[in-house]
Amino acid sequence: NFGYMRSMLEDTRSICWISSRDLMLDSGDITLYAEQLGLRLPEEEVRSIYSRTEGWAAAVSLCLENMTEGRTGDPGARDIDSLIFEASWRKTPDRGRRVLMFLAAFDRQNDEYLKVMFGDDFDMLQDFLLRVPLLRYDPRTGEYFPHEILLRFLRKQLGASEPEFRRGVYRMAGRWYRDHGNTKMAVESFYTAGDHEELLSCELTGLLYESFGGITYTQLAGNVLRDCGDELLARHPVSMLRLCTALFGGGAFDDFERAMERPRGVIETLNDRHMLGEWYLASAFSAFPDVKGMTERYLEAERLMSGPSRVTDRRDPFWFGTTSMWYL
Repeated sequence: NFGYMRSMLEDTRSICWISSRDLMLDSGDITLYAEQLGLRLPEEEVRSIYSRTEGWAAAVSLCLENMTEGRTGDPGARDIDSLIFEASWRKTPDRGRRVLMFLAAFDRQNDEYLKVMFGDDFDMLQDFLLRVPLLRYDPRTGEYFPHEILLRFLRKQLGASEPEFRRGVYRMAGRWYRDHGNTKMAVESFYTAGDHEELLSCELTGLLYESFGGITYTQLAGNVLRDCGDELLARHPVSMLRLCTALFGGGAFDDFERAMERPRGVIETLNDRHMLGEWYLASAFSAFPDVKGMTERYLEAERLMSGPSRVTDRRDPFWFGTTSMWYL
């Protein structure tokens, strides 16, 4: 009876709107739920459960179920991941899965990125994303915020995907981060993708105290220098020398000494006097703390260089004021 339906819809007072937030449990709900199971939880524990689940009823249920059985309140990654897989992922078409895995490289992302990535399919994909559990959308900013539970699940799925697809996801993420000024995340994304050409295209400064997927910047620098061929390094001589000096700045002095000989050979093939001067400037660290020895290399750098250094940067603390926090 469409006539009756129309009249009912026209009278909005008779319609009850239910949003996703109405289906989530707040701290009070979690407390009452726990009491029904015979659990008296302190406020701190309730807040902890809410922060891990954001009130997602199924996840809260797993937490409390574990506690009633005498186990920790954290249901563990396997149980939560299985829940997401059965409740949502299994029903998601391959196209939707690939879209979600593109978001796995970000803590948050916006409509602009999706429009760049998917073009004419954007409207259809946006409608799909608005229905994904644990993915919050802010219409004011056009940003998507995957919950930590969902993000962890998506990253595991991405890690198990085809290598070429996975590399493509992180490569595209790296380019987005680089073009939007987030060098740290750009470097981490390119490193994860195994794309050293793109990594060397980044401005490798101010990264000494960052970590990248569980390794330090000093370790990353050593790995990239070892894995890159001379031809690739020759296309990015400034980044090559910045990676070398990162070894010294991070306290890997023996690695720095070994690494500095190869860049000199690479630069000599370029017939670039300025870059050779840059090499002398960086290699002066080899003479530290012999001020006289360092001065000799600085003078040679001054003779060869045709302008200000492109390798040194005030954001790297060991260039100015102190050569290395660890050495001193």
